Amino acid sequence: MKQWLTLPVDGKPMKMNTPGFMFQWQNAVYLPFDIWLNVDAQLMTRSWDNNMKLSNTPWYVNAKIYKGFFNNAFSVTLEAKDLFSTSQHDAMMYNDVVKIVQKNYSPGRSVMLTLQYRFNTTRDRYRGTGAGNSEKSRF
Repeated sequence: MKQWLTLPVDGKPMKMNTPGFMFQWQNAVYLPFDIWLNVDAQLMTRSWDNNMKLSNTPWYVNAKIYKGFFNNAFSVTLEAKDLFSTSQHDAMMYNDVVKIVQKNYSPGRSVMLTLQYRFNTTRDRYRGTGAGNSEKSRF
């Protein structure tokens, strides 16, 4: 991501055009006993977004394990987000006379357990008997 922007800061032009890069890694592994393991990671480099500069390099790793039961009608998912608690975005906002520094101290780490039941999981769908065909032919 790149922008071409120059704004006055303290009466001097400041170039706000440092490009930002995002790297993502997504992986799904099929394990024995019909279990799926997903591991995802993302890293963002320092960059500009309008007049706001991302002043750190946030990254995260998420992991998820999934198991389906009864032909996947019932499933259990255990998910952990931001395993290393490193996804905080710190930023500095610039304008002509004020510089605002934002530090993010809230943890991004979380663990979720999801139990899901799907109703009507059969593959066959109701196709009807053509009761409306006589009405359609009337028009």
